[in-house]
Amino acid sequence: MSMLKIGLYEQDITPNGKVNIPGQFYKRVTDEIESRLKTEIFVCEKDEEQLIIASADLTGVTKELLDEVRTRVSKKDDTLDVNKIILSATHTHTAFGYNSNSFNRRINKFFPNDYKYIPLEEDEDYLPNDECFDFLAESIANGIAEAWRRRDEAYIGEEFGRAVVGHSRRVVYSDGTAKMYGIADKATFAELESGSDSGIELLYVFDKSRKPIGVLANVSCPSQVLEHKTFISADYWGKVRDYTKERFGDDFVVVGLCGAAGCQSPRDMIRFVRPDTNDPNLVRDNPQKPRRTDPDMYDIDGAIEIGHRIADVINRKVGGAALHMHNDAAFAHDVIECQLPLRRVTETDVNNAREGIKRYIERLPDKSFNDYDVAAVHIYGGIINRYESQDKTDLVDTEIHIARIGDVAFASNPFELFLDYGNKIRA
Repeated sequence: MSMLKIGLYEQDITPNGKVNIPGQFYKRVTDEIESRLKTEIFVCEKDEEQLIIASADLTGVTKELLDEVRTRVSKKDDTLDVNKIILSATHTHTAFGYNSNSFNRRINKFFPNDYKYIPLEEDEDYLPNDECFDFLAESIANGIAEAWRRRDEAYIGEEFGRAVVGHSRRVVYSDGTAKMYGIADKATFAELESGSDSGIELLYVFDKSRKPIGVLANVSCPSQVLEHKTFISADYWGKVRDYTKERFGDDFVVVGLCGAAGCQSPRDMIRFVRPDTNDPNLVRDNPQKPRRTDPDMYDIDGAIEIGHRIADVINRKVGGAALHMHNDAAFAHDVIECQLPLRRVTETDVNNAREGIKRYIERLPDKSFNDYDVAAVHIYGGIINRYESQDKTDLVDTEIHIARIGDVAFASNPFELFLDYGNKIRA
């Protein structure tokens, strides 16, 4: 029986110079590095079947980036089936911008023409997005080609662990409404909209000498403890890598995967402590009470805490995986191209959104607006933009990967699915 061939590689994707940091709805420019950004790459081959997973410290992955990475990989090694590449993001909010589709440009249009846009950050001396795109695509393609070159007979061991990372961030009130990062400390609080999932699915990789060389770890929470900071950071996945390398050595590769978790964040909304930030989603109309709770899940201490929680599971569960490692696992990978129906907004939705923008603009003290104002109306602008787009199409082209290695299954999707979708798939 043929054996699995696996390659692992850690590719640095930290830009050299000042960059624009996406992930909030206002500009952040920096060249300060808290922790380096990486793409962690896993490649697997058996009986002419292939699976390539590249998990990057990015806010998100665009189709344009995936297409460009595939084009560049095909020029580096024609033995690799680029259609079997899955490119995912850890969903850190302290990476760098590479997408030319500016959010602000799509929202600024809702302010009157005679209103002046005043950016909060006047420093425009940073790497342009197209230059960052080229750097990123080439770096990821190089990393994939190197992981493919390193593939060799290897063993795998499936395991499972638990660590509290994600919490529902949507607060539901007695009138049936819900709000992201809403206030739970009030009489009208009813419940959190979803549960959470502390489970961590683990797939360890061992080399021919049965030494652990890497792990794939699936966590149902975005990597956004540090989402308001003005530095580059891999967030809690950077800490996980540090703490696992202390145990296994510098060459150990942690492929961090973000499961379906669009409704999740690293913060406990029941014991919530508001951070010092101007995020309009975090405005509070009641005094903040002191709490005995987690470390600050908007600061380095929070990233360190979660990094330890996940790394402790990885470091501890390797023994169980080693007891049942094998290299003759069932292996399959299907790529599905389909069209899914677009979620449509109603006339009532769009009328309410237009009224919301109107009310907000009327409160502005003069005929000017800044990035915080853009952030405050972004939900309304997004509804209107979707309403305008749904007149042009009913369907969304979608690429889905379904793969199996041994007793582990992978199901990819290009959307920020809520936890309940992931639980249906998982169950």
